[in-house]
Amino acid sequence: MTGDRQRGAKVFSAQCATCHAVQGRGKRVGPDLTGAASRARETLLVDLLDPSRQVSPDFMAYVALTADGQTFTGVLAAESSSGITLREADGVERAIDRTSIEQFRPTGKSLMPDGLEQKISQQELADLIEFLQRPDRDLLEVPE
Repeated sequence: MTGDRQRGAKVFSAQCATCHAVQGRGKRVGPDLTGAASRARETLLVDLLDPSRQVSPDFMAYVALTADGQTFTGVLAAESSSGITLREADGVERAIDRTSIEQFRPTGKSLMPDGLEQKISQQELADLIEFLQRPDRDLLEVPE
């Protein structure tokens, strides 16, 4: 299916930029997708439809359960002897003191949720892949 790069930029802005950046635009929760242009279209399709198939340890989701019953999920942004910092899906970084952590574990999955194909059409998916193959930051409608 042939995609349209300009429409793909709109899909990226609406669906991806809350967690991903490309050419300096968007958020940096998940991987920067500027380098996606070097990946095969088929590989990008698999990455989009099955984000947990191959997850880099840097982008593995973790769950922290605190003694007061709160649950936080995010990628591990920082770790020290006194606590951890999780970067949540919305980009907010949450520092959690180690003494308050009851359980801390990796999920084995990407923070990127499954089901993108249920939110966008096949044409929009083709458009998104076309944009990722030839990104242009001037087409994006997201802040730097």
